[in-house]
Amino acid sequence: MITNNKKNRRGSAIAYALVITAAIGFILSGLIQFLVSEIKYSTYAASKEEAFEIAESGIYFYRWYLAHQTSGKTAQQIQDFWNTGNPIAVGTAACGHTGDYEVEYRDPSGAALGKYCLEVTPPASGSTMVTVKSTGWTYKYPASTRTIQVRYRKPAWSEYI
Repeated sequence: MITNNKKNRRGSAIAYALVITAAIGFILSGLIQFLVSEIKYSTYAASKEEAFEIAESGIYFYRWYLAHQTSGKTAQQIQDFWNTGNPIAVGTAACGHTGDYEVEYRDPSGAALGKYCLEVTPPASGSTMVTVKSTGWTYKYPASTRTIQVRYRKPAWSEYI
């Protein structure tokens, strides 16, 4: 009877080992799936931040462009620039809407990372306030876009006092 009891215990040990192995495999597969999803999310979040930086570069470009196009001009010359000077991103159709301007963004080594699209609303008559909207996206996640909108205006004389 003693030998028969040992055989029964060996079979139960194998069953316990299989249950423990299955539980450990289940926990490890869940852990691996969690790690993979976290890596995908961090890549997506980094791409979203990169899209924001690309959109920001579009805003800085247009600020530079306006500074060089309107520097030292009178109010009438600036108004003529907006009306007949054909400024960038006003009256073109590059991004699918009238008045948009699309530019490819490259890193310092020359590799293309994404694009930004500028939409410019020129100032109303008698105003100097220009609205610039820049939308940026990466080639890795083109559906993940970031948009920045700013208003530029010519400083008033009272600001210098």
